[in-house]
Amino acid sequence: MVPKLIRARVFWRDRHGNFLPLFELLKYFPGKLSLIPTVLLPGALFGLVFLLPFFDRKAERNPLRRPVATAVFVFILVGTVSLGVLAKYQDRRNPAFNAKLKRQDDDARAFLKSPFQPQEIGGLDKLGQLKGFDPPAAFAQNLCANCHGDHGQGGKIGPRLIGVTSKPNRSKDDLLKLLDNTRAYGLKDPMPASFPKLSQEDKVKVVEWLDTLKPR
Repeated sequence: MVPKLIRARVFWRDRHGNFLPLFELLKYFPGKLSLIPTVLLPGALFGLVFLLPFFDRKAERNPLRRPVATAVFVFILVGTVSLGVLAKYQDRRNPAFNAKLKRQDDDARAFLKSPFQPQEIGGLDKLGQLKGFDPPAAFAQNLCANCHGDHGQGGKIGPRLIGVTSKPNRSKDDLLKLLDNTRAYGLKDPMPASFPKLSQEDKVKVVEWLDTLKPR
């Protein structure tokens, strides 16, 4: 499989590629008002910049002698920078979010220092066919595949499960206990607190299958 890509974090964007100033504005325009910072305000600003040459038709190039154009540019620049700085400041002041940022930075450094190895799902059996590729039926029936992907490769919501049993607090025994009480292992929504419809036999099958997903 294609190795996991590490996105470089720049000032204007967070780790998920979101434009920080706009997302900072969402804090002040909740619910239906979210259209204001996401659609109306950017549209108005870009429209204003586009129409500036028609409003300010002076041939003067000195910005001090073009107060309208200069004022609009300064307003947009100062507003964008201020919102970006405020978003970063609030993130760093939040203990829970700051801890996540630190873990992400540590994971990124460790990944970049490690040698490149293409990752595959499962291994080969004696017949030369992939083993552990098809998950047990309980994996899909309990909607696990909706979040983690049909074969544990990861999805839009849940992380990938390849190599999960090699991580701290994720041994086979841990995973069996985790399926009984995910909150005891620090997992939160959208991960269910438990899987009451999953029999003990099915839990064992799911965990045994997860243990076959080894990165190579």
